[in-house]
Amino acid sequence: MISPITVALLRGNCPSGFCLHARESCVLSHRATAKRLDDFMRGRYVGRKLACCALGVSESKTAILPDSRGVPWVEHDDLGLMPYSISLSHTIGVAGAAIIELPFLVGVDVECPISSWRGVVRDYFDEIETGICVTETAAEIPWRVAEIWAQKEAGLKALGVGLSVPTSTVCVSESGTRVSNAWYHAKLGIRGLDRYSGWSLDAWVRRYAGVVLAVAVASRARGAEVSPPDAVMLV
Repeated sequence: MISPITVALLRGNCPSGFCLHARESCVLSHRATAKRLDDFMRGRYVGRKLACCALGVSESKTAILPDSRGVPWVEHDDLGLMPYSISLSHTIGVAGAAIIELPFLVGVDVECPISSWRGVVRDYFDEIETGICVTETAAEIPWRVAEIWAQKEAGLKALGVGLSVPTSTVCVSESGTRVSNAWYHAKLGIRGLDRYSGWSLDAWVRRYAGVVLAVAVASRARGAEVSPPDAVMLV
């Protein structure tokens, strides 16, 4: 059984008084737009809250910093780089984070239902992914398209590549199997990334607080028993 996946969500803005760690502030460009600053602050807030709760470390000494690829990692002033994979995501009014112990790699994505779904399906989904969506009712399609997209993006984040590669690199081949009262689990395919040959990519998706929440875990161990994420922590 793999290590527990812990997930957190922030609805709305950061509480007043929240400050970035000095090293986080250095990462943010002084030319950042108001939206970029807001997204960065919300992502760091929910990520640090989650990391400190999961790892039992001081929030004031914890920073979430990107590596050379832009992938976030948890660093502690006294303990250094923590042996955990963390991922951040944000959309309108919501920010999310997920964390897991290495060597497993985690990705998270939060999405609102996609009302203009036709262009997304046309430009980014393959035949199987399109088929999963178009079998739904008109009211369900925006949600299902968001679920497929969120699983793909969470998978790309877990692999450390994000949207620097085609979205077809990660493929969803099934609508998912319910594994708890809320989470649906699916195996994702990986295409065209030789360094991840033989890896396993699992995803879980659910609807929560008016958004779609997807978490993906990349593992070298094919066939490893994978459990769904813990209950979502609201911060």
